[in-house]
Amino acid sequence: MGHTPRLTFLSSSMRRLSHMLSLVCLASLAPLAGAADGVTHVRVEGQLDVGTLGLLERACDSAEAAGHGALILDIDTPGGEIELMWQLSRRLDRAAEDGLLTTAWVHDRATSAGALLALSCERVYMSPASTIGSAAPVTPGPGGIAPVPEEGGVREKVNSLLRSQFRAVAERHGRPPALAEAMVDEAVEVREVRHDGELKIIDATEWGDLRMSGGDVELVRTLVREGELLNATGTEAVGLGLADGVAATLEEVMDRVGLQGQPVVTLERSASEDMLAWLTM
Repeated sequence: MGHTPRLTFLSSSMRRLSHMLSLVCLASLAPLAGAADGVTHVRVEGQLDVGTLGLLERACDSAEAAGHGALILDIDTPGGEIELMWQLSRRLDRAAEDGLLTTAWVHDRATSAGALLALSCERVYMSPASTIGSAAPVTPGPGGIAPVPEEGGVREKVNSLLRSQFRAVAERHGRPPALAEAMVDEAVEVREVRHDGELKIIDATEWGDLRMSGGDVELVRTLVREGELLNATGTEAVGLGLADGVAATLEEVMDRVGLQGQPVVTLERSASEDMLAWLTM
């Protein structure tokens, strides 16, 4: 196998430092007073890095210690490394399995790996001027950020892996999987069709299969054309089923999720999380 490029949206060996970061953050946790309800609110801002993973670990542990039932991620990120993206997504899955209601509030942008971070939450809300999508993988080089090289089929391998990851997360949370794939790969074309009286969002392959099946299928509109990456505004994301609603403030998010009036604890990055993020650079 040929050399695999370092990928952003970048794959790197971060597990050891991520583990160290979790230990440092857990050691610094103080017990939080809380009732059986409550909300842990986390600001996820800037480039995703190991500091983000440590912050998320600390937030989940803090919520559990406080007896909180909900975790809200306040997201404004251009993305980060692929390996880190998977770790963040898996951590949110574990939080949901432990009974936390995970909610993403895309305050400004959730692009690249940030898009999967948002889609990994059980609920997604968008601020009116926010965007989500544009998750094609790239690799850094001497001339700056560039597409993943095609040599040796590297680009197709990476795109195929990411498409399946985005599709799986979307399916798990009831989002249109074809649209999630269209965030990653510009070769994915997405159509809205009416099949036997039911509206569906499908990719070009599914469209061809339905037409060949002989059923009653009608093209309603093309949502994403081949050669385009999906990047949806807040209202577009809601209309496409990628988000549950538009919310301009944290209070509005809480109202829509049914958490109005509950106590909120807001967590931001600690010095130790910033330090280990700096060390990985």
